[in-house]
Amino acid sequence: MTKLQYSLVNLKYFFDVVKTGSFGESAKHNHVSQSAISQAIGKLEETLQCQLFSHQPGRCKITEKGMRLFEEARELFQQLQRIENCITEQEGGSITFACTHSFAVGILPEYLKRASKSLPALKINFRLGHYQDIKEWLKKGIIDFGILIDNDDLSLFDCQKIDQGHFRLYAAKQCKDISSLGFLLDSDERKESNFLKHCYQKKYKKELPVKMEISSWEVIANLTEAGLGVGLFPDYVARKRKSKLKIVLPELSSTPYAIYAIFKKNTLQNPNALKFCELFHK
Repeated sequence: MTKLQYSLVNLKYFFDVVKTGSFGESAKHNHVSQSAISQAIGKLEETLQCQLFSHQPGRCKITEKGMRLFEEARELFQQLQRIENCITEQEGGSITFACTHSFAVGILPEYLKRASKSLPALKINFRLGHYQDIKEWLKKGIIDFGILIDNDDLSLFDCQKIDQGHFRLYAAKQCKDISSLGFLLDSDERKESNFLKHCYQKKYKKELPVKMEISSWEVIANLTEAGLGVGLFPDYVARKRKSKLKIVLPELSSTPYAIYAIFKKNTLQNPNALKFCELFHK
C-alpha cells in the first residue's frame, strides 16, 4: 500500500488547480471551498514530503516536482476514466472533445444526429476553441480528442481523417457582376490565402484587392452571402448556404484540405471517442 492511494481526492484537487491555473476554479469545479483546496494540497505536500508550489507575492508557481506529479496524475486520471468507460460502456459512457466554431456550425450537427441514433446512451460534451487552445487542452488531458483542419502542424498527435474538401471562392448568388467586389480573407497567415494572392497576381498582373481580413470563416461566409465581397473559405462552411452562394473564379482557388480527429500520441484512447469518430465514415 502506498501513502498516495489514500490521497486520491487531494490529488484530484491539485490536478485541477494546475489544469485550470487557479485554486478558485479547482474549488468551483469540485464544489468545495478554496480553503479546502489549499488544505488538501498542504496534506498532499506533507504526504509526499515535497513542495508542489512556490508561493510568491501575488502569485503561486508550480515547482518542478509539482509538474512531474501533475503529468503522472494526468495519466492516472485518464486511466481511471478508461476503466470507468469500459465498465459503463453498455450504459453509454461519455466523451469530451473540442473543435472550431466553423466546424461546430457547418458539420457537427449532422454527426450529432448520427450519434443520437447509433450511440443513444453516449453523453457527449464538447467545447469550442482555436487551434492552439484545442492542442493545449488535449496535451493537458482536458479533452479526449480534438477536431482540426490540416493547416497546422499535427505531427505531435495521432491523426484520423474524418472529412475533406476544398477552399473555394464564393459570391452571393444575387451578385451579377463581381468585378467590383473586394476579397474577404482569413486574417491569419494561411497557405490558401497566399496561393490565391499568387494566382491573382500571375493572372491579372496586380495585387489581390483585399477588402477585409476576418478571423472567422463563418463571418466571412455571412458577409459574402450579404454581397459585401468575394469570400475564401472551406466548402463545408458553404454547405448550409448552397441556395445563397455560388462558386466563382475556380481557376484562382481550389486548395484541398483534410479534417482530422487528433489524439494524444502513445496513449490508450477512450473507446467511445473512437466509436464516435467512426460515424464520420458512414
